[in-house]
Amino acid sequence: MDQAWAETVFLRMLKLARRHALPMSVHLRKSASRLQWAMRRAGLPEVPGVIHAFNGSDVERDRFLAMGWKLGFGGAATYDGSLRIRRHLAELPADRWVLETDAPDMPSTTRRDRGEESRPSDMAEVLGHAAALRGISPEEAVRVSMENALAAFPRLAGAIEAGAGSAWAKLGL
Repeated sequence: MDQAWAETVFLRMLKLARRHALPMSVHLRKSASRLQWAMRRAGLPEVPGVIHAFNGSDVERDRFLAMGWKLGFGGAATYDGSLRIRRHLAELPADRWVLETDAPDMPSTTRRDRGEESRPSDMAEVLGHAAALRGISPEEAVRVSMENALAAFPRLAGAIEAGAGSAWAKLGL
């Protein structure tokens, strides 16, 4: 896809999100600085949401935090070699991170080592690593991540009340 066209379409999506007060989940791949520049140029840094599967630099992290975004972490946070991702997850302010799954694309260490795709149930492994990295209990990690997800996506509360939150119950948390 043409990069300029993709950027134009994305900026239109951001404008719609801002106009309708809708948060966004944005998955970046080697384009954080370019996206940040385009958002600032278009006057769109205040669109809320989550930067999905964040793996950027410290500078990119700090810019997204200054723009009000939360950063999402999934299976890659369980990899011993993902030092920067793990450091970001450990160091972020408590209200700026969420846990997420990207099934089937980013498996936890266990599944990756077996050559398997990710599954939503991998969240138990991600949760354990996140809690250890942050020096908190798994229960506290669930609570904080859920609060942060609801702050980023307030309409999720209705889905959780309707039973979608039972996934955590299946993990015993």
